[in-house]
Amino acid sequence: MDATLQKHGAKHIYKVPEGLRELCTDITREVLRSQPKEMYSFIADYIDLLLITRENAKVAVKIITNILKGTHTIMNILCQTGLTIEQIAAAAPRIQA
Repeated sequence: MDATLQKHGAKHIYKVPEGLRELCTDITREVLRSQPKEMYSFIADYIDLLLITRENAKVAVKIITNILKGTHTIMNILCQTGLTIEQIAAAAPRIQA
């Protein structure tokens, strides 16, 4: 494609940012599927929803990471008490409650 642009005298050739093609494809699919009357509002709402979803995913990853860190800490503390893994597993439901 770059050669085609150069052939036609394009002075500047810019690379498409990573993910932009996929985003455009997704937006096009959703617009065609939904046939919104207010296309610009629809696209803005769609992008807002994507951003919210991405932020929620980041928060979920942080929460899970913290839970796993906490789990390892608790397991280390319980192992230091001399309990076996089986005893720890049996005690876990009571600790969680």
